[in-house]
Amino acid sequence: MLAGGCFPPDAPLRGRPGPRRLPSPGRHTEPVPTDPSVFDNHLDSWEAYLATPWARVRYDVVGRILDETLAGLGAGPHPVLDLGGGDGVDSVRLAAAGHEVTIVDSSAGMLDRAAAVTDRDGVKSRVRTIEADLVGWEPDGPYDLVLCHFVLQYLPADRPALDVLRRAVRPGGAVSVICPNPVGDVMMAVRHDGDPALALRRLRGEPRRTVTFDHEVRPTPRVDTERGLVDAGFAVWRRVGLRAAVDLLPDGPSKDEPAGYPAILALERELAERAPYLDVARAWQLVAS
Repeated sequence: MLAGGCFPPDAPLRGRPGPRRLPSPGRHTEPVPTDPSVFDNHLDSWEAYLATPWARVRYDVVGRILDETLAGLGAGPHPVLDLGGGDGVDSVRLAAAGHEVTIVDSSAGMLDRAAAVTDRDGVKSRVRTIEADLVGWEPDGPYDLVLCHFVLQYLPADRPALDVLRRAVRPGGAVSVICPNPVGDVMMAVRHDGDPALALRRLRGEPRRTVTFDHEVRPTPRVDTERGLVDAGFAVWRRVGLRAAVDLLPDGPSKDEPAGYPAILALERELAERAPYLDVARAWQLVAS
């Protein structure tokens, strides 16, 4: 959810109250890697994804990790930056906990969704949105916690975004980075697609096409991003695997019925930081300072 643009300051979002849509105060020097229409044109698909158990478990596992990270930063409330945050599913819940949230994204449609959610949840005074290209935006922080979740795969390379993270976070603050796991993509080509040839191509670095946004994304190995974070001056201190088990469940009541969800969540939380399960999950998360 990246790319550039601006919106009149303090303008209402299509006539309804909500967080201020601010113009980007920063520079726009990088090429736009992914057109925001990729996201604006698939909002219905995104809504359908959010209703799935695999989406729910991803947000629930990450939510607890973010809560623990913020608790480790001392007494709040804390300023939180959600880079490429879309409709703010990760960060709006932090506003509900009292933190001050800024969402930077290129997709007007996603930011409109964020406005609707903040209005519904009564947290619009603690959330602002900025419509801007992530890698061209100059942070106005510093922030105690910076999120960069499922963004890097849409960029040609990690480093421009990691540099933004470095400039945005305060000394002693934390960053959270999440990307699809290429290892999990290889395994799912076998388990879900039943296609060893596709698995072999993915193993060799073939880009994957997303289901929700119908867009090609590059592979993002965890080890490469971790090395990039270290090169940018961070120390990685937490590694998490997301969706280690839920995608392996066959379709049926244990996967799809609400009554089965507590067992899924309990299992995912147990596996999330245990090797080798975290290494083959569908996505990875790194927390660094």
